[in-house]
Amino acid sequence: MTYAATDVVTCLAEVFAASRVVDGSRRAPYLTGWQPTRVLTLLDLTATWPIRNGASHLLTSGPKSVCRAWARAVDTEWPDLDGLWSVSTMTGRPTVTLFTAAADAFPHRPAFSRPLSSPALQGALVTAAAEIGYRVV
Repeated sequence: MTYAATDVVTCLAEVFAASRVVDGSRRAPYLTGWQPTRVLTLLDLTATWPIRNGASHLLTSGPKSVCRAWARAVDTEWPDLDGLWSVSTMTGRPTVTLFTAAADAFPHRPAFSRPLSSPALQGALVTAAAEIGYRVV
């Protein structure tokens, strides 16, 4: 599975949630942006699907082990489904969980990919981090 956010603020909020400090050198993180090469078929978990299928919206915000178990079950039940559309528990903004079926939708090259330590990203990182109250080091 691949977990992706649709905006930089959510990426930072999710990746650096534990420390709330954006560290561009520790573990050499990258900011990568890409567009799928085809339309993705995603199950929308932001509407009523969870409740109609014996769950609730805690399905996307509960313990990670429960969320992952549901995602694996959905992937097994609907193998042609590309993934899930949900919202970040950190920002409330859209996120996508992609299954193996989406592998052919990845471009050969991303539209953008730079290390967070790149001086070219510093202004954008500081602005995005400030929006969520994180520090940048």
